[in-house]
Amino acid sequence: RNLAIEAPSAAGQKVKIVVGALTLSGAGDTASAYRVGQAHADKLRVTFGDAYFEAAALDLTNVALPRSVSTAMDAQHPTASLVRFARAALAVQAGDVRLTGLAWALPGAGVDAVDTLGLLSAINIDGGAIASLRLRDFRASRRTPASETRIAEAVAERISPAALLDLIDPQTYRAPLSPRSWRLLVGHAAITGLDMRAAESRTALQQIDIGRFELRPFAFDPTPILDIAATAPAKLREQPGLTTAFGDGLAESLRVATLSVRGFAS
Repeated sequence: RNLAIEAPSAAGQKVKIVVGALTLSGAGDTASAYRVGQAHADKLRVTFGDAYFEAAALDLTNVALPRSVSTAMDAQHPTASLVRFARAALAVQAGDVRLTGLAWALPGAGVDAVDTLGLLSAINIDGGAIASLRLRDFRASRRTPASETRIAEAVAERISPAALLDLIDPQTYRAPLSPRSWRLLVGHAAITGLDMRAAESRTALQQIDIGRFELRPFAFDPTPILDIAATAPAKLREQPGLTTAFGDGLAESLRVATLSVRGFAS
């Protein structure tokens, strides 16, 4: 009970993890992973500078976490560093993951930003593939300027984050892109009860259904543009052609088999 862990990060800020109560069963480790049969945590909070993530409760079953994940960042090639970190993190395995009462703030968001989620659950996470993901009662609001987005429920099935990483991995573009094969990112997704408000405007959708969302590599290497966006975003404003080129390339690398919308109101 009342567990607190603090550690310095490469950015000089402290990472702090606080848990009101933690219960583990079937825990152990191997040469490459930490394993837990079941885990339950209450009042979980992670802070990093002015950013934070918290959950009222967390439940996990049949979890395997990698023993080591490098967070070292190459300042000259941040995209490659991010991809390496994400691939290592995707080694996580879990039978079921369930978080309730979530809230978070990104770095620099300030007190005007409020982001909350009633429920996040995932089933069968294995090497970066997720069989099913469900979100309920999402809310993102900003006081200045006043805006709010709400989603009653979102569901996605057969999710493959590795396909997205391949899209931005510099290694993808080291060899000739022939052929540029399509890969599944999401088998099916549905969003119910979408409501967006800003100033005097409002857009509402009863339901959105998306069938088979696929990705393929860009026709060119986009990682230099992503590196500029991460290290010197002002250069993108000075060279708008880079942003246009990236947007056009992304549009040509995405496709959706079906898309349907019901109950549109504005």
